Order: sequence, then structure tokens, then C-alpha cells
Amino acid sequence: LPKAVKKRLKALKNIQVEYCKVEGEFYERVHALECEFAERFKPLFEKRKNIVNGQYEPTDEESHWLSDEEEEGGEDKEEKDEGDVSQLSGEVKEKVKIDEEEKLETTEIPDDVKGIPEFWLTAMKNVDMLAEMIQEHDEPILKHLLDIRVVFTGPDSNVDTTQYPQPTPMGFVLEYHFSPNPFFTNSVLTKSYKMKCEPDDDD
Repeated sequence: LPKAVKKRLKALKNIQVEYCKVEGEFYERVHALECEFAERFKPLFEKRKNIVNGQYEPTDEESHWLSDEEEEGGEDKEEKDEGDVSQLSGEVKEKVKIDEEEKLETTEIPDDVKGIPEFWLTAMKNVDMLAEMIQEHDEPILKHLLDIRVVFTGPDSNVDTTQYPQPTPMGFVLEYHFSPNPFFTNSVLTKSYKMKCEPDDDD
């Protein structure tokens, strides 16, 4: 390339480096916000875990939800008033709607069953990105999955991260909690992710 063009390309590289620095600051602030809201999400996730695992039975008020399959006031399904559900955005409605083919693939569930059997396996199989990763031999293991937790790490984290390698980098840890099973002895499996907010010289 001509010398003048090479000079311009180097200038563009310097601009890109500055861009990456600003972008890194953006993600640092996003991470701090995630750490802040993680504390507000915690009681909701704890209640979800307790319901899923049969440790808490929701009240009638907590269980009130007008689904697309239910009727209201004895009207035909085609003419029913969807009530509050109609106010949800299309995207959220798609996430909360449960079609027949998405229900638990269990031959028979007794009425006195505790919690929601195979909740996490069913949830993951209904997320396209995750469903592609789940193989047949994974399913018996995932049936023992009790809970999935996200632990944010780094200077803005409000949780005790001493069980992880120190100093704990900015990032997050996924914790997979399992019931006793014949596949492994660990009750918790973890996967750590480190956030990279500044470009390396090699980049």
C-alpha cells in the first residue's frame, strides 16, 4: 500500500483502540448495574427455586394467571377476554406462553407431586440456543438440576466470592445446583467468565 494509505490505516487503528477503551468503560458500568440489581432479583429467584423444588406452595393469588388456553366467564376460547395478558408486549407473551408441545414430556405426573418436575430441563429445551447444545445423554443428568444461579464478581459485587480464586476478576460465575445423582458427587458445578474491558496489545 502507498505510504499515505498506511498512515491513514494506522490512524484508524488508534481510533479503534480509543473506541475499545470507551466501550470497556460502558461494560464496566453495565456490570456495576447488574451487580446492583442482582440483589433485587435475589428474593425472586429464591422464591422460584422454592416453588420449583416443592419447598413452597404458592397461594391462589400468587398463582393467578390468565393463559391463552383458559376461558374467562364461560366464554368460548376464541372470544375470551385475555385481560391483563393482552397488555403484555408480543415478545413477553411469547416467552410466557406454554404450548402443548412445550409441556413436560412425562408420561404421567401424580396429583400429589411436589414442585415442578424437570423444570430446568424443560426450560432449557425451549430455548433454541440451549436446545441445540443438549444431547440425549445430557437429559438424565439435567433432570437432577435444582437451580441455576448467576454470581457477579468484581469490585462492585455485593456477594461473598471468597470461594472463588482471588483476586476475583470482574465477570460472573454460573452455579448449577444438583440433587444427589448417580452421575457425579458434586452438588454444585460452576463455570466462571471473566470480562475483558480493555484491548490487549496483541489485539
